[in-house]
Amino acid sequence: MGKLIGEIADLMLRVMPAPFWLGIAGFAAAVVLLALAARADRRNWIVERAPPMLTHLLNSRDDAWVSGQVECREPLLVPSFGIACVYFVYTEEEKRRGSKGQTYWANTHTSRLWTLFDVADASGRVGIDAGRAEFDGLVSTGYEYYAAGSRRRSARYVPCPALVAAVGSVSDDRRCLEPFLNIPLIVTLRTRKEYIRARERKEGVLRWAGGVLLPAGLFGLFLGVSQKFDIPPAPESGSMTPATVAALAAAAVVFVGWWIGYAYNQLVTCRQRVENAARLVDVDLKNRNDLIPALVEVVQGYQSLERAVQEGVAKLRAQARDSARIGHDAAVRDGLKALWAVQERYPELKASESFTALQHQLAALEEKIAHGRQFYNDCVTEYFNLHTTLPTSLVARAFRFPVFPLFEA
Repeated sequence: MGKLIGEIADLMLRVMPAPFWLGIAGFAAAVVLLALAARADRRNWIVERAPPMLTHLLNSRDDAWVSGQVECREPLLVPSFGIACVYFVYTEEEKRRGSKGQTYWANTHTSRLWTLFDVADASGRVGIDAGRAEFDGLVSTGYEYYAAGSRRRSARYVPCPALVAAVGSVSDDRRCLEPFLNIPLIVTLRTRKEYIRARERKEGVLRWAGGVLLPAGLFGLFLGVSQKFDIPPAPESGSMTPATVAALAAAAVVFVGWWIGYAYNQLVTCRQRVENAARLVDVDLKNRNDLIPALVEVVQGYQSLERAVQEGVAKLRAQARDSARIGHDAAVRDGLKALWAVQERYPELKASESFTALQHQLAALEEKIAHGRQFYNDCVTEYFNLHTTLPTSLVARAFRFPVFPLFEA
């Protein structure tokens, strides 16, 4: 096998010099890393878009984060360790000796098992099918050695009970979270903020590594081509060889061209995300305003309410018609707050099932709207940073990318 690899390497070097193949390897690695960074960026955007919600406010097909205690009627037990959990990956390894006398640990057995469980908070609970979930931040047992130190076992698991955060799409019956379309089902033992921060760091490392390897790979590729075809000497090239000068020039031209396209695509993506975030808030505002007439009808059905209350809800209906845009709904928010305060003075209104159901739906929409505004501001800030900092600001000005205002409460 080693002889065959040596013959292949000799053949490759006869075709092109070593810098060419090193450049190809660096360029390919850069493309893979940048593709992984782009994939992570898309996933991070979906996860950040989902608002944190209490379980009793969840509506079908919402994408949302919930946080709470893991609860399970019949938890699993981690093999050999006997730890109660709802998901585990158990591994057994054996110490072996290689052909050159070195020792290493070889995997002899791996098992993975899960069960259904609930995430419960102060307002209720929502189910999780661990078999459809991705897990992050699992607890590790460490290694347990046996058979005179020649074997060891370990496990990673989600303990029961434990505090977790989960993100996914709410099922049609509102009983569980599940993956749906491009929305993943993720369970993490970190907080939502910690999980998102860790994902952003990983994305940044991938993007940085790809950005470093790309010009290095291009330089190696063009250096190999220059050496192979004996590029003529460059005038006044100093101590550098003609091949090096030609390779640097070609790599610089290609890299600058690639970077302009990359920066343009970044700006377009961020601009689309700002517009999308604004549309999401507008949709939630419209859904809230569509519920207000039904709420008004319920309140006006109680003739015993004060005339001022009746006039207030009538005014609320009128305000709702003109406030289905982000940044134009302050009057509706104030009107709803006043209505919730009025509810406390009227037991018959407070006991109304129709009123309570509408109140819960509106409360859920208020949570989503508040998160949507903050998410919109985050998207605008990211876009603004690209728009105003060098060197991407040069591309933004050249192609006349617009500037978006922040939402101010």
